Amino acid sequence: MTSKLLSKRSAVPGKVPTTAQIDLGELAINTRDGKLYLKRDNGNGTFTVIDLGAVRTVAGRSGEVTLGPGDVGLGHVNNTSDQAKPISEPQQTALNAKADLAREIATGVGLIGGGDLGANRTIAADIASLAEARAGAAVEKLMSAASVEQHMLANAIGWGQTWSQVNRQGGAEYLNETGRPILISYHDTSSSQCRLSGAAPGAGWTMIAAARYGVSATVIIPASWRYTFSYTPDYVAILG
Repeated sequence: MTSKLLSKRSAVPGKVPTTAQIDLGELAINTRDGKLYLKRDNGNGTFTVIDLGAVRTVAGRSGEVTLGPGDVGLGHVNNTSDQAKPISEPQQTALNAKADLAREIATGVGLIGGGDLGANRTIAADIASLAEARAGAAVEKLMSAASVEQHMLANAIGWGQTWSQVNRQGGAEYLNETGRPILISYHDTSSSQCRLSGAAPGAGWTMIAAARYGVSATVIIPASWRYTFSYTPDYVAILG
């Protein structure tokens, strides 16, 4: 009579024998899953049950397989921490092209807003105030249309000025108090010369112009100057 050699077996899906259920060298089969199990001596007094059909080959290898990164297409992978990882050459080249935070944006005459690159910088024109424009002394300021107008109004003859007819008596002293130059035009019909003299602050008189026989004379009187006529002219007009 022929005898069958049968291993321990189970038809329960997912059933795996324990180390207590099989002896060393004994096989167990799960007939439902089609898996073969063996009790393994780990060599340190412990035992495990292993699935003999779980893995047949790994990365083209069989038996006791030890895999390295290159065996699975990761030859350039290692266990370097993120903080210690180097950057690529293209990344380093790009970083080298970046400006250092200590580099500064310098502003020239008439500009403000410079500084290092550690913060956002807005370059703006340093515009003269209306008072500075009138004074005309802020040599490092830029001029807007409004400040140019104010400067011209404060300093230019005819800018914003109008002609007006005035009475001027001979021998009387008059002062240009407008803060800018004025233009005086006058004439006299007599045969005598009607002389106009001017004097800078703290200075003596200087004869500037003369008119007679109806011929007009025109002179510029600077700001803060005094002026006088030798006698009363027939007609005087001032642009100021």
